[in-house]
Amino acid sequence: MIDFEKFLKEKTGTKIHIETTSHRKTLVQVITGPGGEKTVKIHHHLVKGPPEILIAIADFIAGKEKKKNRRLIIEYVKKNQHLFLKQYKTRINYTGKFYNLKQIFDKINAQFFDRRLSSVNITFGKRYNGKRHRSIVFGNYCPEINLIRINRVLDSDSVPEFFVEYIVFHEMLHAYLYLSDFKTTCHTKTFKNMEKKYPYLEQAEQWKRQNLCLFIDPKREKHVQKIN
Repeated sequence: MIDFEKFLKEKTGTKIHIETTSHRKTLVQVITGPGGEKTVKIHHHLVKGPPEILIAIADFIAGKEKKKNRRLIIEYVKKNQHLFLKQYKTRINYTGKFYNLKQIFDKINAQFFDRRLSSVNITFGKRYNGKRHRSIVFGNYCPEINLIRINRVLDSDSVPEFFVEYIVFHEMLHAYLYLSDFKTTCHTKTFKNMEKKYPYLEQAEQWKRQNLCLFIDPKREKHVQKIN
């Protein structure tokens, strides 16, 4: 097997530290530190990928044709999902202290999707430890197991219901477009146009801008690129 760190250094012209992971939700994550140094967290099966995928990863990290290379990486994962899901376990827990995700999901499914997403599951993620982090992902849709995860940090009386509903709607829209003929989880023009149907979109985005400090520690914040 090639020396992946050496390969990335030659392709990007940058010294990069590699950390491999077995978590499906992390395919490629690039963390740029204050001094410009880069740490790349990458799924261990991607490191063993064919040359064209390794080149796509290197170009993504270097910022070259990021949309194209992101698509190539995700397509490779879909074709080889048996590798990436091998250690994957699904736990469904949609009942929180303040919010019931299933009730929110059913309401949005009826209101915006004509109940077409009944096959999709929804759950809270891991338990929130109360710490603020360098970055935050409020939700994600995993097409391989047809599951929406919502960050448990949103299960709080300090988070308004319209914002939780917006995050659920956002991830349901990803699921809707993926399960339709579009087969994509990207923020396409079609996605953005359909997202405007959510009546509290502006209010939710404004609340996020004003309250992001509740979730991210500005002293530890770093620039993060993710494929998930």
